[in-house]
Amino acid sequence: MKSCKEEKHGNYIETGPCDGRKISLNELSNRVEISTVNLSNLKTGKVKAIRFSTLDAICEVLDCQPGDILEFQKRTEEEADKLDIDDTGKRD
Repeated sequence: MKSCKEEKHGNYIETGPCDGRKISLNELSNRVEISTVNLSNLKTGKVKAIRFSTLDAICEVLDCQPGDILEFQKRTEEEADKLDIDDTGKRD
């Protein structure tokens, strides 16, 4: 399945599993009941965590699965050092 992560256009996000429909950030933030600023930060990757309830609401509105809109990015050693995380992923 093609990932919707690659299908973000300006202030619009693809809906469904990349079915070509679009929804504005304003409409999505209203329907999910989070601020446009927080939604924009999620879209641009400026957040480090998301509540499951928020992820659930976004997936419900977009009719998608979490894997359609999330991408795992492994931390560099420098980033892990800043967080005091050892090789097992646990904090020191």
